[in-house]
Amino acid sequence: MTNGGAPYNIVKNLRTMNVDFALLLIGLIGNDFNGKWIIDDCIKSNIDINQLEITSCTNGLLDEKYFNFSETNAKLFYLGPLTQLNRLDTFNNNDNKRTNASKVLENTLLHGLETIVDFSSGKNIDYSHIAKSSLPFIDHLIINETEAGLIFTKKHNK
Repeated sequence: MTNGGAPYNIVKNLRTMNVDFALLLIGLIGNDFNGKWIIDDCIKSNIDINQLEITSCTNGLLDEKYFNFSETNAKLFYLGPLTQLNRLDTFNNNDNKRTNASKVLENTLLHGLETIVDFSSGKNIDYSHIAKSSLPFIDHLIINETEAGLIFTKKHNK
């Protein structure tokens, strides 16, 4: 699949594989042609979109309030790309060692889901700090050598 980013691509591929567990998308989706196309495709593919909200500036607005795992039968939770999710990458006012994303991931684990996270190679002044905040709550991490270098503050030579 090549549309809608990694979360959409993964649920579509899992649907194509006829997995026997619930598939859903949680979060925000753009209020544009592509967003509407993805929603229509999810409905046709029997992918739950009850926790998907249509808005603009999706990466910039996504935060903890959009994630409710209390009534899901899902087994896996995919979050990404960290370091590009403005509010989730923000450090909590009460604990400057924890990002909002790390709290979402911890809550996900407490509800019995496996966590999968990917990072973007984009520039973020707090890249390493953001990543290290979430690492304890990640079951499966998807990164390349550039992102590994950014997490562990090493320069990557191309």
